[in-house]
Amino acid sequence: MTTFTSTTNGNLADGATYGNTSPGVRGTDFPGDDDVLVVDTGDTVTMDADATIGSVDIKGTLTTDGTARTLTLDDGGQGYICEHRGTVSTTINLTINSNYAGDRLIRLNNGGNGNFNDVSITLQSSSRKLTIGTEAATIGGNLIITQGEFNTDSSNNYALTVAGLCKVYGTLTGNSSTITVGALHLDGGTYSAPDSSGSTIINDESGNQAFDNDGTFTHNGGTVTISTAGNSQIDWIGTGSGNLNNLTYSGGAILEWTVNGGTIDGDLSITNGTLQSSNGNKALTVTGNVIVGDGTGSANTAILGNASEEAAQTFGSLTIASDGKYNATSGT
Repeated sequence: MTTFTSTTNGNLADGATYGNTSPGVRGTDFPGDDDVLVVDTGDTVTMDADATIGSVDIKGTLTTDGTARTLTLDDGGQGYICEHRGTVSTTINLTINSNYAGDRLIRLNNGGNGNFNDVSITLQSSSRKLTIGTEAATIGGNLIITQGEFNTDSSNNYALTVAGLCKVYGTLTGNSSTITVGALHLDGGTYSAPDSSGSTIINDESGNQAFDNDGTFTHNGGTVTISTAGNSQIDWIGTGSGNLNNLTYSGGAILEWTVNGGTIDGDLSITNGTLQSSNGNKALTVTGNVIVGDGTGSANTAILGNASEEAAQTFGSLTIASDGKYNATSGT
């Protein structure tokens, strides 16, 4: 492992950027596999092609030639596999493909100095952990956790914001953090959701699904808020396990409940929009209180159910506010 520190502005794959007279040998004149790239303060390092290195420490500016590029990090041998404390500009996708047999830290952004776009995480094994360090993390595109655990740090509970889809094949652990995503899909993976001191917020959908659980969901007493502007679904009809807890829908469109015999632990609140079962035959059990509307909107702003629903619905209590409407099931 060699550390390459920039000494001037230049291309990532150019030895002159690091003060080397021979510009062209990967791993000797500029960083290669397992090597550390340090973009020093005041320097701008440009990616004119996709690159694979060990780890990166961004103090200055990492940018591209105007074309979207992918930076792959495979090891690095230091605590932070990615430490972004400078500026990331243009579109840079980040792939963590670590072959290191240990845990790592990651620093994804520093204030308003730009974010990585799509981030993909594949650790050396399912038992390895990548933990957010130092500050809240923001991802400009999608997050895919293919293998290993991505953790928000149980000591500091850093917030995680993903503008696009968060797809989990491995494990996402939320501790007491606020996790905000465009959509959440568990494809055989595990989501240990934030506890009652944190929350899960879903603002959009992917493939018409705001929350698709084909994995394992543990609510840990935390809340889930869905605020999709368009029609979407909560899909729990595959292999998914675990119950939602304290669900709030505020999207203003239609959210379909496609959960066979599904249970919401805690309360269900609909403040804007319609929550209804898919095809009218999905049972709904809420162990706590159901509140339809909050009294601040116009009539029928918040709606639970539709006229064709047949399956049983069981609530701890039911409150229909002045702006709410409940379409009772023809079942029980």
